[in-house]
Amino acid sequence: MIAFVLVTQLFGGSDSGTAPAPKANTIGSSPAAPTTSSAATPVDPATTQVAVFNGTTGSGLARAAADKLQAAGFTKVGPITTAPSQTTAASTVYYDTGAKAAAEQVAKTLGISSSALAPIDASTRALGQNAVVVVVIGADQAQ
Repeated sequence: MIAFVLVTQLFGGSDSGTAPAPKANTIGSSPAAPTTSSAATPVDPATTQVAVFNGTTGSGLARAAADKLQAAGFTKVGPITTAPSQTTAASTVYYDTGAKAAAEQVAKTLGISSSALAPIDASTRALGQNAVVVVVIGADQAQ
C-alpha cells in the first residue's frame, strides 16, 4: 500500500479529477520581442564600404545612387562605375558575410526591394574591390 501511495504521489496519479493549479498571473509583463539579424547587428553607415555599379546603358545611375547613399550617411562609397554587363533588368544588392543588415539598409535607402538582396560571390567581391555591400543598378531604377 505504501508503494502505491508513493508511486501516485511521484507520478501525479490522482483520481480527484481536479485540474492542476493555474500559473501565476503575469499581467503587465510581456514576452520579449523576437530579434532578427538586422536588429541584432547595428549598422554604422559611416564605416560600411559600399560599391555601386550601373548595370544599364542609362547615364549617371550609379552616381545618383551613390549620392543618395552619401546623403544617408554612407561615407565610404566606391568604386562608382559601370558594371561589366549593361543589360541588368533588376537591381541587386549583394552582401558579404555579416553584412546583411547593412545591405538591407542600403536597399531601403535606394528604394530597392529586400527581395533583391543576395550573398556576394567572388567575382562581384573583386569587382567591388572588397566592399561589404555591392549594388548593381538595373533598368528598374532607370527613371
